[in-house]
Amino acid sequence: MKRIIQIFHITVPAVCRHYILNKVICADTEKSAVFCKRFRHDCARRGFYHNSEEHVPAIIFPLTIKFGLYFFNTIVSTFFIMVFQLGIGILAAYGFSKGEFKGKNTLFLVVLGALMIPIQVTFMPIYVMVAKLGWINSFPGLIVPNLVSAYFIFMLRQTFMSVDNSYLEAGKVDGMGRIGTIFYVLCPMCKPTLITVSIITFINGWNSYFWPKMVTNNNSRRTLAVGINYIRQTFAGLEVSNYNEIMAAAVLAIVPIVVLFLVLQKYIMTGLSKASMK
Repeated sequence: MKRIIQIFHITVPAVCRHYILNKVICADTEKSAVFCKRFRHDCARRGFYHNSEEHVPAIIFPLTIKFGLYFFNTIVSTFFIMVFQLGIGILAAYGFSKGEFKGKNTLFLVVLGALMIPIQVTFMPIYVMVAKLGWINSFPGLIVPNLVSAYFIFMLRQTFMSVDNSYLEAGKVDGMGRIGTIFYVLCPMCKPTLITVSIITFINGWNSYFWPKMVTNNNSRRTLAVGINYIRQTFAGLEVSNYNEIMAAAVLAIVPIVVLFLVLQKYIMTGLSKASMK
């Protein structure tokens, strides 16, 4: 069937395909009914038609590219990943820098050990867990495995250690609790580092390709990095030289990153330098 579809769309002009498909291949005969249904289904699935019932030729891209949906999916997943990594990183970094509990240094070494394990080692068990939870092609599948970053916990911990404990004691004297001390005393003093962490998290989430590629298999939850790759593809797994569409999509995808960097670039070097000091 794949070979038949490939030959059909290579040899038959586009203006003739609709007539041939409906009047010749799919004539109302009992013998061709099953073949016709399967042929139309495969054509629609491979992107030759936007709608498998109306059989409208796809004239924009060889495959149906829902750029707006990809953009929305990327914004939602990146936003929640950024918020949770920042929130969890702040609380964990406070515990490792200002907290006093048994086994603190040992536990911190375990966190550092997570930095040495690439995602290619852990993605298989994580994927199995996500699949069993029914999170394939869903926002939880995109977001939950990326809620914590060991690197940002380490980075924020080093920054918090540079803040003198007298500031925290002063906050307690004024009646602040532990959470109030963290968010009203510690965080404002480490604002450049927090902004830097937010920027890096946003960029990593926006450009993420490997995990969204693994956890999505249709357009419903694909992100920009994955979706742009499908612009290159046409029928039968071949590729076309539609560089104008590829470049247009790539430029639109990097606009938020460029704008964010231009607005907040002054905080990046300050935040990284503070994180390197104790």
